[in-house]
Amino acid sequence: MSRIGSVNRKGLIKGMEDAATRKNGPASSDLGRRLGGLGLEMFEMEGDGNCQFRALADQLFGDQKHHAFTRQAAVDHMRRHADFFGMYFEDTSEMNAYLKEMGRSRTWGDELTLRAAVEAYGCCAHVITSEPANWYLVYNPEGEPLSNMPLPKGHAAPRKLKEVFVTYISPIHYNAIRAVG
Repeated sequence: MSRIGSVNRKGLIKGMEDAATRKNGPASSDLGRRLGGLGLEMFEMEGDGNCQFRALADQLFGDQKHHAFTRQAAVDHMRRHADFFGMYFEDTSEMNAYLKEMGRSRTWGDELTLRAAVEAYGCCAHVITSEPANWYLVYNPEGEPLSNMPLPKGHAAPRKLKEVFVTYISPIHYNAIRAVG
């Protein structure tokens, strides 16, 4: 249910990769021009501290209102894979405090939760940032999606390797991406 629509995704991704390697041109300037040059636009997420999870929910389930499910999936995945995610913390108590806080609505998502959501849902996230360099990031899952992942009522699990497209306006906000038109 990615909001990109019927756009040729392989061509779009190739365009992103090509633009990211060019030093000059519209894709090397601001975020709006990058998106416009790719035939894309931002779809604004509510700025309530849940924006990363809202953008992922929009792309995975068609509506940002399902953000609590993407948050829960990320936190659940990090808990189940504490052996991997634990290396980013001084000790178990620091990780537990992080997970407790991250489980609360309005706590900003970060790169760890983005990675965990990608793994939990088995999706591939394409992130276009506002940064001047290294502005196109891709997060691919390395394992199997969660079994019994949190899903909104009436929604099936996203297909494996579903591609989702989001923007990151450094340092504070995520939005979903849609095709223009």
